[in-house]
This record gives sequence, structure tokens and C-alpha cells, in this order.
Amino acid sequence: MKKQNPHGVTMMSTGFQVAGCAGSSLFTGVYSLMIGLSIASGASEVEGLHIAFLVTLLVAAIISIIGFIISLSVKRYEKTVQPEKHITLSTIMKKDVFTVKDTDDLLTVLKTISDKKISGVPVVDKKGKLTGFISDGDIMRYLSKSHPLFVNAYSFAAINQENNFDEKLDNLMKNKAKDVANKKIITIDINTSVEDVCSILNDKHLKKAPVMENGKMVGIINRSNITKYAVDTYLQLIDN
Repeated sequence: MKKQNPHGVTMMSTGFQVAGCAGSSLFTGVYSLMIGLSIASGASEVEGLHIAFLVTLLVAAIISIIGFIISLSVKRYEKTVQPEKHITLSTIMKKDVFTVKDTDDLLTVLKTISDKKISGVPVVDKKGKLTGFISDGDIMRYLSKSHPLFVNAYSFAAINQENNFDEKLDNLMKNKAKDVANKKIITIDINTSVEDVCSILNDKHLKKAPVMENGKMVGIINRSNITKYAVDTYLQLIDN
């Protein structure tokens, strides 16, 4: 598993150092022992050196073969370990998407947002193609009191003549969804990584975005979806 990689690197680094020290001592000891045994058995010094060298090589070859066999067993173990689950956008996004038609009146839009307890809803045409997005923030901006950028006699007159909340609400309800919807839609492809989705939502200051696959909307990804996934994943790591 990837989370165990740092421990594996540490063990390998330590193993190389230990093997270097132990291997040098082992082969030097075998070489010296065989020289002594050969000379003691009546062989000349040169013959003893040759015998000691061959025996040392034989010991090194045996150790190498044992290591090779162990490596094969480790490879078989890797195949039995279940691979880590690959997280895709489709596994955490919201698939039951509520939409409104671009010809729906604003009362239908507001009832959908209120009844479904959502903060925004995609707008589609009669063919189901995504054409816009209406959020509760769009509604709030329309109903909020406007303030002039530059204060002068004309702006004060405009403020005094400005409709109150009830009149604004009445005027708003006379519009269709396509008249209020934001046409500049930021969509996310279903193959986008979760990391890139986080970057898009953060950089564009979005709470949610439609998820597209082959030009068709297949879901909605919310910040809350990613937050829930992050919490669940961390709790699983703690339990393991």
C-alpha cells in the first residue's frame, strides 16, 4: 500500500547498510577460515588462496540464489494483496440531480430549491441540454437593495424611487428561469481527479458544479461531498 512506502524505503536503506557490513565480514571470515583449513590440511599457500576464493564465491552464489527465491515469494504476495481502491469523481458526486426547465417560472425554481433543500439548480432546455444555473445567491442579489457606485443627486433620486422587497419579488416571479439563470456555467468532466476538482471549486469560488460525461450532465459535485469523503477516509485510516 502507498501509505507503507515510507516505511519500506527506510527498511531498504537500513538493510543495504547492514548487508554491506555483515556481507564484508562474512566473506572475509569465510575466506580466512578456508585459507587456514587448506594450509592445515597440507595444501600450499597458493592452493589455499585458490580454494578459499572458490569457496567464498560459492557461499556468495548460494546467498544470492536464496535472495532470488525470497524475491519471487514477495512478488507472489504482492499479487494477493488487494489493490487500493481508485477514487473517481463518480464515487463521491451526487447523482440524483434536480433540474428545472428554462421555460419554468421563478416560482417553480424557488419551490424546487426550497423543497429539495438545495442551494442551486441546473437549468436545461426541452432536449435536456444544460443551458444555465440558478443559485440562491442569484436570487438574493436580485432582491437585495442596490447601492450606486458614485453618489450624486441622480443616484439619491434613483434610490428613493427603488422598489421595495415585495415589489422586487413580484417582478422577479414574472421572469422565466432562462431570464435569471447564469449562462456562464463552469462544468467538470467526470474523469477529473478529486484534487483538480478541489482546485476548480476553490479557484472559482464555487460551492458546487455540474459533472458532465460526453456532453451530458450526470451529476453534481458539492464541496460537502468532498468534505464527507475526506472525513470518512481519515476515519478509516485511523481505524486501520
